[in-house]
Amino acid sequence: MLKPRTLLFALVGVLAGCGWFPCEFGDLIPGFPVAPQTVGDVSPDNTPDPNDPALDPPAASAAPIRVRLSNPTTRDADCRITMELIGQEVHFSLRRILASTDSLVIGPDQADIVRIEVTFLGAPPIVLDVQILRSGEDFEPGEIIDVVLALPPDDSEQEPPPPPPPLTGACCYPDGTCETLTEADCAGSDGDYQGDDTVCDPNPCQQPTGACCYPDGTCEILTESDCASSDGDYQGDDTVCDPNPCPQPTGACCYPDGTCEILTESDCAGSDGDYQGDDTFCDPNPCQQPTGACCYPDGVCEILAESECADSAGDYQGDDTFCDPNPCSQPTGACCLPDGTCETLTESDCAESDGDYQGDDTFCDPNPCPQPTGACCVDQVCVATNTQAECDALEGDWYEGETCLEFLCQSPCEGDTLEIFILSDEYPSETTWELYEQEGALIASGGPLADVLTMYAWDVCLDPNLCYDFTIYDSYGDGICCEYGDGYYELYVNAIFVGSGGEFVYDETTAVGNGCGQLTGACCLEGGTCVITTAEMCSSEYQGEYYGDGTTCDPNPCPQPDPDPEGACWLDGPSCRVLTEAECLALEGHYSGDGSDCFIEDR
Repeated sequence: MLKPRTLLFALVGVLAGCGWFPCEFGDLIPGFPVAPQTVGDVSPDNTPDPNDPALDPPAASAAPIRVRLSNPTTRDADCRITMELIGQEVHFSLRRILASTDSLVIGPDQADIVRIEVTFLGAPPIVLDVQILRSGEDFEPGEIIDVVLALPPDDSEQEPPPPPPPLTGACCYPDGTCETLTEADCAGSDGDYQGDDTVCDPNPCQQPTGACCYPDGTCEILTESDCASSDGDYQGDDTVCDPNPCPQPTGACCYPDGTCEILTESDCAGSDGDYQGDDTFCDPNPCQQPTGACCYPDGVCEILAESECADSAGDYQGDDTFCDPNPCSQPTGACCLPDGTCETLTESDCAESDGDYQGDDTFCDPNPCPQPTGACCVDQVCVATNTQAECDALEGDWYEGETCLEFLCQSPCEGDTLEIFILSDEYPSETTWELYEQEGALIASGGPLADVLTMYAWDVCLDPNLCYDFTIYDSYGDGICCEYGDGYYELYVNAIFVGSGGEFVYDETTAVGNGCGQLTGACCLEGGTCVITTAEMCSSEYQGEYYGDGTTCDPNPCPQPDPDPEGACWLDGPSCRVLTEAECLALEGHYSGDGSDCFIEDR
């Protein structure tokens, strides 16, 4: 009988999880491949499988290798036994060796290497990799190799694993905070346990509420987090909105007198003010200001606020004052009367006196007023002058009150007389004129003119049997009216108007003379004035009424205006009376015009 070998391994342990095997075993170790040649397996409780060929008596010629595993420790062990021949695995077996038991593993007939890998179960598992033999020459037929499993020295007396930690969960406090505790610790802290494995993130606890103040002063009951997300100001847990604890917004409050004060809307309403809105300001003042009469230095009156009046350099007359009647002191100045005298008056008084107001703060010394003019005949030519002194300087004959347009100087002509009147523009040197017989001979000419805006007059003798062409020239090509002064010319034959003009380019020609076949007659103008002219001139130039060829103005055939015309005068009520304009204005009525009547459509 062969002596069995007994191998007691002083095994070196490596702590590395569960190694090749799972940490818990309920049956044969799963996860390992099973080779077709596997023999000798038993169930995890070491009960032999009756169908295992390894249990059959060996053949006479066979000498299988057998390994007996003994586990004297207090831990169960899972063992993987591998037997190889020339580098090829020919047999492996998985066995669970319970504590204080042993097991026999029967292998093949031959093997070069027998390897045992052991995992001791427990906490933590211990994985041992053990090589037993390296040479098949060491084996004898039928030999039993005894292997005694042993824990590493420092693990042989290891204490049982500690119990698992107690279960924890979220614990909610009355203030809404959350802490992870055991159920017992939560109860001891007056908390509300939410259950095992519940968490505090996100917080599952009911949050306390309080007053939340918004920027517009409104209040709402919210949690602190909801208040913050709404841009509110949390007032604290259990605070309330009634009464409202929130600061109220303020704005400009306008009072009836135009002053401004920063108040809340409710305080403004309580002060009879007009609230302009939240966050409005009093600088600049947004309030409607009271108004009154504002007097300017020129006597003009305007309704303005006091500040606007001051900004306009006016004199404020007080709130609710009016400009009608005008309360302002009127400026005065020189007023030129028709007779050339000067008087210091207000502009309105000057107008009532038929004067010509010279402007505010003008003076009568020296006298600024134009003196009466008259006709001055110099060598049978009428020259417009301002005074007799000027006429005397020209050695002319002075006819006060006459004008060159209406006064005919003594003519030396035995036939017809052509009167030529030209008012120069601002460029008199550009103006000349010529008079030709229509047969071609030059009869007379004048210019260039010398003085700006001055009236010139000439008398030219005409043959009553001929027709003449009068031509006026402007060398610049812009006529004598109206861009550079209101110049014009007028032509009269024997005091009868025959032509006029001023707006032309380089020249303009007018046919004159009784030989031209022009027929004349009386032409009545508005206001009852009568002039002798042609029918065409009466209509186009005078807009008058032509009385027929050969009619005269002596006696005057033109209807004269009523010296005291009447019309509809509308008084308060309303009532209407036919009165003169002066009578109507004396009654402070509205005069509708001369000849109007009291029908309602005339008002």
